[in-house]
Amino acid sequence: MIHLVVPRDQAWAFVNYLTGHGASLAGAMRVVHYESLPARRTFERGTWVFSALDQLRPGMDRLVRALAEKLAGEPGVRLFNDPRRTLLRYDLLATLAERGLNGFRVVRAGARYEGLRYPVFVRAERSHGGNISPLLYESKDVEAWLGRAMVQGYEFGDLLVAEFHDTASPEGYYRKYAAFIVGERILPRSMAYGRNWMLKHEHTEFSEAVLLEERAYLHEDPHARQLAEIVRLAGVDYGRIDYAVQDGRVQTWEINLHPTIGRAPGRARAALPPELEPLRDANRAFFYQRFNDAWRSYAAPADGAPIPVSLDADLTREAAEGPRKSRPSMVVLRSAARPFKPVLEPVAMRLLPIVTALARRFS
Repeated sequence: MIHLVVPRDQAWAFVNYLTGHGASLAGAMRVVHYESLPARRTFERGTWVFSALDQLRPGMDRLVRALAEKLAGEPGVRLFNDPRRTLLRYDLLATLAERGLNGFRVVRAGARYEGLRYPVFVRAERSHGGNISPLLYESKDVEAWLGRAMVQGYEFGDLLVAEFHDTASPEGYYRKYAAFIVGERILPRSMAYGRNWMLKHEHTEFSEAVLLEERAYLHEDPHARQLAEIVRLAGVDYGRIDYAVQDGRVQTWEINLHPTIGRAPGRARAALPPELEPLRDANRAFFYQRFNDAWRSYAAPADGAPIPVSLDADLTREAAEGPRKSRPSMVVLRSAARPFKPVLEPVAMRLLPIVTALARRFS
């Protein structure tokens, strides 16, 4: 049995998969909400997949680490994304830069920005929406955009400043690759292609040539060796790595620990000319066959009675605060704040140097 642990309000990704492309695995996989963990006293054997680790509040994070300590080494138990060793976005990108595996650096908000290679941009550590700011060329612009991000509802400690690393082709096109990680397997999923430097798949300029290139990527798996090294350093057993390639070297943007498997609710499928649909469908079918096979290899029933686990009462009480609020809540907050931005942004921009100084002092 595979136990997919996820925040309750983000469970739709797994549920959609198990009622869609993964229906043949529905009897071997079940969704477990993080919110249910503090009250549990026994845990079944099998593969425990800790998704969305970057969405956990401190209390839940400590509980999950303690739980992993209890389950690790038990017969018939396998941990995916062991919270004791899995790197989250900042630590991963910092590690890759230090080891020369990424050609760009990131720093936390409140750090000194003078040593960065400009342009840079602001993004959040725990969300997956891409850039918050446009490309910025001076430190004063960085501080201004950090202020704007706080007005929009982002927490100061959740903000990162990343160097822009240009991976465009000579023709000005970007390619963003995405590959899923399932245990020891890394499975190419898609290739986005377009002129936006922060490239999302829905902005891809689809053509027969692009879909054929995507097919070659899925079948030939050209970056397998490099991805295996990066995933090993990250300590990730389930997720999706998003990356580009420059001069033959993988440049990692992030590893999403709770990726959308199919299409997110409310998001329409990109319209293609009818003659291109068979190519896209064939690429999708090839991926899902391999994706399902990968999960199936970890779904064998585990012998043995459930494992009794006793966790500290204070720890379970702290964990009851649950995961962080999901991104839709942040969207609502940003929408509510929008009418007041002309008033709030100048105030935030004046206060930000004080906040930055305090953050530096206590970091």
